[in-house]
Amino acid sequence: TLSLAKALSGGNNIVIIGMDGIGKTVALAHLATLAAHNDPQLGELSEIIPFLAHVADLSMTATDPKDILNPLIDAASEHVSFLDLGRVAGFVQHSFKNGRALLLLDGFDELAQDGQQAVTEFLKTLLKVYPLARVVTTALPEQIDGLLGLGFAPLALMGWDSHRQTEFIRKWGEQWTHFIASES
Repeated sequence: TLSLAKALSGGNNIVIIGMDGIGKTVALAHLATLAAHNDPQLGELSEIIPFLAHVADLSMTATDPKDILNPLIDAASEHVSFLDLGRVAGFVQHSFKNGRALLLLDGFDELAQDGQQAVTEFLKTLLKVYPLARVVTTALPEQIDGLLGLGFAPLALMGWDSHRQTEFIRKWGEQWTHFIASES
């Protein structure tokens, strides 16, 4: 087995593959949290800047290389204060240009084939303009052809065995009893 952080240390862009509900979105969110906290688990990537986005929140119509970051700038702009709005574009561009950006793109596995082709074209242009940027996305096992052509390395998530599932349920129950049941 290989952790997501360890898989990224190899220098590849990653496509997390697995069936619906196995935890691909959670894996992206976990990786974003590690990066946001400069966690040493990320090794050489501990200083990387995460950009977590869902494909449904991005307009992937930008095909002009000079405008390729616009969907990410627009998405990031929705989450900053009015006072910081003017600095978002420069920050995003600087992060991607200097190889400090980690794009965590969720939802590829939720798109129809034409939507996947649009995202693949977006990623192709993005990686051509910003070859130092790192990308992690999600897909179902049968959807990775376009991503493999871009050099993405597939990383399959391993599901929990019955022992781990039982242990999780036990711990969840303990926490529920301690925090929720005691309050009510």
